[in-house]
Amino acid sequence: MSTSAPTPGDDRRRWEMSPGEKLIAQWEAQHDVAARGSRCDPLGLQHQLSRERLADRTRPPSPRTPAGATASRAADEPAPAEAAHPEPPTARRHPWRRFHHHASEH
Repeated sequence: MSTSAPTPGDDRRRWEMSPGEKLIAQWEAQHDVAARGSRCDPLGLQHQLSRERLADRTRPPSPRTPAGATASRAADEPAPAEAAHPEPPTARRHPWRRFHHHASEH
């Protein structure tokens, strides 16, 4: 008697998809894209952008030397105070909001 369920020791079956499963997964992916149209997922995009911004803020700044300076000279000079604590970026309005002004903004 043969079963399609993988056994605990059968790692090979766990990572393979049958041709039928591949067709179903492809159909579902195409259906999702067609239902969404040419738009991307706004929440997924927002999540990706917020993760990149957080990574940029938490990453230590890379030491930059001016043109013609040596690494030893750059190490002797103190870093500018404003480079140590950059100001957070200001909140921007959404691009689509710039065309739709509220009556109170005129």
